[in-house]
Amino acid sequence: MSEAFRGAEGPLAERILAALEAGQAAAATRAEPVGSDPRRAHGRCRAPWKNRTVDLRVEDHPEPIKELRRLVTLQRAYALADEGDGAFARKDYAAAMHLYDAALQLAPGNDELIFWRGSMKMGIGDEAGAADDCRQAIEWNPRWRDLIARLPDSVFPGVERVCERLEIPRTPARR
Repeated sequence: MSEAFRGAEGPLAERILAALEAGQAAAATRAEPVGSDPRRAHGRCRAPWKNRTVDLRVEDHPEPIKELRRLVTLQRAYALADEGDGAFARKDYAAAMHLYDAALQLAPGNDELIFWRGSMKMGIGDEAGAADDCRQAIEWNPRWRDLIARLPDSVFPGVERVCERLEIPRTPARR
């Protein structure tokens, strides 16, 4: 396991997974940023989980290491999407789309990522692309249909036009 760890490349979680795959003995991993103290995290941040890089537990999974690999990959995809959101906020739309596309390459069947990429596309004026992404998300997970019908324009700019394209009647948001 130690040889696999030392020979692996990438972030700490990836190196740990390489060691686990070599040993097939462990069922959970937790990686903290260098110098972090989880006991003090609660005092520094109202959301202490944001102080962690990775916190995964798969004790009950029949193939725990394979599941850890999937979760680490998914975490990387969401980190890219988060960077994409930041790029979008800075109005760097090309970078935002590139980051969301990279996230979807890591997690190609992720309905949440494709739905919010659709919102981003609408935000840059790609109404057809937004409708296509939202249609795909709804095919993968029909609950998106209910959500998009209730989303306000402040959360998903142009949502009314996407709903019209998808023939989804709008429902007032509940308070």
